Amino acid sequence: MRTKSQIMRSFFLGLVLMFGVTTGARASIVLGQVDDFEDGTIMSWFGGATQVNVADGGPLGLGDNYMSVTSNGLNGPGSRLATYNEVQWSGDYTAAGVTGITVDLKNFGTEDLSMRLFLLNGDGGNFTTNVAVSLPADGQWHTLYFGMTAADLITVDGGWDLDLTLSNLPRLMIRHQPGEPAGIGAPPPIATTVGFDNITAVPEPGTLALLAIGLATLRRRR
Repeated sequence: MRTKSQIMRSFFLGLVLMFGVTTGARASIVLGQVDDFEDGTIMSWFGGATQVNVADGGPLGLGDNYMSVTSNGLNGPGSRLATYNEVQWSGDYTAAGVTGITVDLKNFGTEDLSMRLFLLNGDGGNFTTNVAVSLPADGQWHTLYFGMTAADLITVDGGWDLDLTLSNLPRLMIRHQPGEPAGIGAPPPIATTVGFDNITAVPEPGTLALLAIGLATLRRRR
């Protein structure tokens, strides 16, 4: 069985071949980048909740690292399920060709969660996922897709220009926010834990499907 690193390397190589992605160190968004937490760190994901790198139990099981995010459900810092990144997930999404994000998530709690992206502090204001993606409390890993086009995101906190925000995004957050889409401070406190793995910057679904077909063809030829 191939390891997670081998699988993700194949995926990333496909993006390199198709889009000229480089593999050097970077501090801004790059198409095909993957946070798989195999380096033993939380890869610059922070927030009010507690983030910990766990050495085993990711989607591939034994030896598969992932990031555990825990919220305490009280008042103040750490009360809400959210994590954000201002390093490799900042930058110009439009120029990079990134129109969505996939992430493997595991809900360790007892309550189904409503997961959204939250784009903060961009030049065009704040935006969030219009329709939340459900994460069931079944203790299983699920691959969720979050689109980042005008059809997927809605303005909050007075945001006015999605194109401006996507062209220079300072902070990307992934969080539980039930109900109608809302902005800063909206999520209710909750005591829960969620596992995060393989956070991946992807192109529009049609291109992603084409890439998957191409990689499958290459594997058959080998």
